[in-house]
Amino acid sequence: MPYSGDPPTDTMADRIEKKIRGLLAASPDFNDIKVFYRGEPGFVPVKLYPFIVVFLSEETQADAVEGYGDSTGLRYYRYDGYVSLEVLFRDTNNLMPDAYRYADVGSYLEAKELTQAAFNAVVTWGGPNGQLENDPVVSFDGKEHSVELRVDTITNGLGRRSDNVSNRGNFGFHVYTQRLNY
Repeated sequence: MPYSGDPPTDTMADRIEKKIRGLLAASPDFNDIKVFYRGEPGFVPVKLYPFIVVFLSEETQADAVEGYGDSTGLRYYRYDGYVSLEVLFRDTNNLMPDAYRYADVGSYLEAKELTQAAFNAVVTWGGPNGQLENDPVVSFDGKEHSVELRVDTITNGLGRRSDNVSNRGNFGFHVYTQRLNY
C-alpha cells in the first residue's frame, strides 16, 4: 500500500515529532530553511538546502522490575531522537586565508549558528528545567502526556551525499512521558 501522506497511526511518537518540527518552523531564525523533514530523507536535491531533520530513533518503556507501574497505575516512556540541520558546502572559492592564515568555512559557521538556534527553540519548550507541564504533548486517547525534555550536546560535522557535500550540525533530545494504565 503506498504511503498516503499521513502517519499510519496517531502515536505519541508522531505527536512528539510534530511538536518539535512545529517549534522549529515557528521560529523566525529558520525563515531560510527550505524543508522541515520528519524522518531522514536520504538523498536531498541541492535546491532544498538548507534543511532540518527531526528524527525519532527509539521509544523505550521504563520497566525496571516485574510489576513496575502496577501499583501506581502509571507507565513511563522515553522517546529519543535528534534534530539536524544541513547546509550546502559551496564556499571552496572563498577559502583564502587572511593575513593571519585564518580561513572560515562559511557553511560550517552557518550550520553551527542554525544548530544553536534549533537547540534554543527546542529548549524553550521545556523551559530552564525541562518541565513540560505547561505545554504537554498528549496522546490521542488522553492517557499519555509528556512530562520532561532533555537535550544532548551539539555536534558538528560534514555530511556526505551522492551529489554534494554539506556541513551538518545536530543534537539529541529525550522526551519523557507518563501513561495511565486504566
